[in-house]
Amino acid sequence: MTTAEIVKTSLALDGGAPVRSADDPLPTPRPRIISPEAAGMVRKVLDSGFTLDLISEFETAVAEASGAKYGVAVANCTAAIHSVIGGLGYGPGDEVIVSAISDYGSVAGVVMQGAKAVFADVDVRTGLVTAETIEEVITPRT
Repeated sequence: MTTAEIVKTSLALDGGAPVRSADDPLPTPRPRIISPEAAGMVRKVLDSGFTLDLISEFETAVAEASGAKYGVAVANCTAAIHSVIGGLGYGPGDEVIVSAISDYGSVAGVVMQGAKAVFADVDVRTGLVTAETIEEVITPRT
């Protein structure tokens, strides 16, 4: 049975067949595997006495790969969202739509800029927001 056929019948929660089986589970985050290339980069930084600037190299490579003038590295996704919200100039009185199934990191940057996080519902079968659920929460302040 294809995934599309499974989804069309019923959800696993409702007695339907799960999309993933015991012999085809979702990947686990543990154990973490560090590629030889990544380990080599860590070794270069350690061997340099922490004087090697790989961040600038990374930012330049990202900018070139994306066709942007600049690339800016941040510590994590929360910082990235906060930077984007701030860079776009959103603040008090503005609304930013976020998925109702998320983690606080997706909302923190919105809140830190003084904007209001508005949650769009998700599709029960995919767990993702849809154009329809986003449309339901759009206001003139979005």
